[in-house]
Amino acid sequence: LLLPAPLRSRPKTALAPIGFFLHVAFPSSENFRCLWVLDSLLKGVLGADLVGFQIADCDRHFGQTVSHILAYESLLKDIRV
Repeated sequence: LLLPAPLRSRPKTALAPIGFFLHVAFPSSENFRCLWVLDSLLKGVLGADLVGFQIADCDRHFGQTVSHILAYESLLKDIRV
């Protein structure tokens, strides 16, 4: 979850397209709030150009978590940072 943001900050990979696909369920925002590194994890994933999830519920959970925790605008198909 952390890797996309550090890749984005390196000069050699700053312009490279980065995709992230999570093959396991993303927890709801209520469960995700229990993690002490939640800001770092969310910002890490948001470093990717494209984020994908295996099922639509995980996509919705990610959008809600980003909206609640980071106060970013989360739309149906994208997140405004």
